[in-house]
Amino acid sequence: MKTYITILGDTWDMISLKVYDSEYYINELMEANLKYIEIAIFSSGMQLVIPEITLWKTR
Repeated sequence: MKTYITILGDTWDMISLKVYDSEYYINELMEANLKYIEIAIFSSGMQLVIPEITLWKTR
């Protein structure tokens, strides 16, 4: 299982961009980390689960 440790100021879309190279996977991130669902801007040191997903390639 992959994890990500937040840095101060991270947001769901920023984390998605960092780990998946796309902002479009925030729903998958949020569903895998329901205990943090109400956080919009993260503090540092929070451990998030990074679910394995199939990335769609665009032309």
